[in-house]
Amino acid sequence: MIKKIKIPTKSIHSLKIGDIVYLTGTLFTMRDNAHRRALEYLKRNKKLPVNLKGQTIWHCGPIIKKVKNKYKVVVAGSTTSYRLNKVTPVALEKIGYKIVIGKGGMDVEKAMKKNKAVYLATVGGTAAWLGQKIKSVEKVYWLDLGI
Repeated sequence: MIKKIKIPTKSIHSLKIGDIVYLTGTLFTMRDNAHRRALEYLKRNKKLPVNLKGQTIWHCGPIIKKVKNKYKVVVAGSTTSYRLNKVTPVALEKIGYKIVIGKGGMDVEKAMKKNKAVYLATVGGTAAWLGQKIKSVEKVYWLDLGI
């Protein structure tokens, strides 16, 4: 079944394995180092630059170029989510995002269920196409982690 959902939303609870999902709205890209940094911030009672509670994060390291004072996505390919298995249960609980997008699957079913979150898989080899679907980059945080 194909479902269109606006994120963040309560409609994630209606999703079933195998559903095709089209997302609209804001999402945040976070790879390994961004997760580690976010959890370190919280451990030190330091505020994150943006509230991710109820939001969507994408295991993605997009290639972005700066044009004048704006950022533009060149390509946006999912990174292997399995690499984030260790940090995801804690991140779901402490950071509070509800939708995780990536590729390759994850072994975090208990944490997803406990935190009422969902994992969506992208298809490999679609980085150029996915990059074209991103309409704008609102803000870039932690530039030292790369763009």
